Amino acid sequence: EVAADAPETIKRKIEHSFDVAEQDLKDPKRARHPTKKHLKAVEVTPLIPDLDAFPDSGAYVTIKFLTNPMAGSGNKFDSRLLSSLFRPIDKTQQEEAAYEAALAAHEADPVGNPKPQNLMNYDFYLGDGPEVGKNFRRKFDVDDPEHDEDALYTDQAGGCFQFNRVRAYETAQETELDHTTKYQDEVLLAFNDDESYPRQKAVYYYPVMQKSTIHPQRTKNIARTAGIYEEEQIVDQLDITVDDPTEEMRDAMKRYREQPLGWDQERRRGGGAATEDEVVEELEEEEEAAATSSS
Repeated sequence: EVAADAPETIKRKIEHSFDVAEQDLKDPKRARHPTKKHLKAVEVTPLIPDLDAFPDSGAYVTIKFLTNPMAGSGNKFDSRLLSSLFRPIDKTQQEEAAYEAALAAHEADPVGNPKPQNLMNYDFYLGDGPEVGKNFRRKFDVDDPEHDEDALYTDQAGGCFQFNRVRAYETAQETELDHTTKYQDEVLLAFNDDESYPRQKAVYYYPVMQKSTIHPQRTKNIARTAGIYEEEQIVDQLDITVDDPTEEMRDAMKRYREQPLGWDQERRRGGGAATEDEVVEELEEEEEAAATSSS
């Protein structure tokens, strides 16, 4: 008898699951809830990866507020939150030194010293009015015939979108994955009911390689009060413009479409594709060579 974890057994079960899903898609009455048998499916929709929506990093980041970022604004939803921005705050020399010391201690004694988390602090920004968020999102909508128009910028004098600082946040908890595990912990879902080519009616899912929970900055505030923390420069306003991705970014997105689990996916299969680090090193060498030749 073939073992349950044998490759041929696993392959057969996977193929069977696709057959069942296809039958349920054709006849929703076949679908059954695993525990609530009395429920009936109203609609059955395919769940598929959106291979055309990879960012150049190959995955997405999720950030969850532990407290309401708009506390005091009442029960009305502020649409500016749909297009808010986070700006990473550079670490001070003290913070960098403390992290490097903790990392060195971990490398010397992994059992006695847990690996330190390289947690980030952020400045949080909202658009200067509801029109900013609306037009900002239009700039990213490739189906919008006017998405390339400079007239969408709400600050016409500066040709940009203005975002104002709300407050600083610090990371309370962070989970980092890699390309081989980015689909295993959490995914993002988007429902699409537009059946026009090349899309199809489906629920699309997107990988998450880092997820963080944040709360208003406390640690630095306490340190400032105690007089043991150096003040950093605060940027009160960001002037944002939207440009098309560079050729390097387009190339990265294309490669992730072909190899969703990372650029070394082909190598793991026995091919000769380069890893991400090798590609980055190659790009850096090309940029350095170009700079040398131009000088």
